[in-house]
Amino acid sequence: MSEARSKEEPKWSEDRVRELFRNSADVIVQKCQIGDDSSTDIVLAYSDGLCDSSQIGLVVLPGLSKLVSEKGTLDDDSVWMAGKLPLVTFDETPTSGQLSESVFQGDLLIFILQSGTAYRLSIGNLPRRSPSESNTEI
Repeated sequence: MSEARSKEEPKWSEDRVRELFRNSADVIVQKCQIGDDSSTDIVLAYSDGLCDSSQIGLVVLPGLSKLVSEKGTLDDDSVWMAGKLPLVTFDETPTSGQLSESVFQGDLLIFILQSGTAYRLSIGNLPRRSPSESNTEI
């Protein structure tokens, strides 16, 4: 194991997420407060052109709001155990590369700021291109 991987990676903060995607004009990083206090703050990161961003307002935020109203918190146990949203956890603290790969596959990244935990939710709406006949005559 390399020395860099043997040290525990720091948890993800809003600043760290913004820094990761600062040069990606098509990636949106947005902070949201789900409940009444800062313990329910989250950061969302997604590529607007690669995901169905309407699902964020229709499904994701209402699902998280319902969770906060039922559990009173967005700690790791309540999010994972609630099962209301098909959130996928990373095996360990995700690397920058893993997060970038997820975003560019159409995933929505959800960072719970209180714990620094990252989740991903597949809301991909990748562009579909079908081959067309060539206009070139031989």
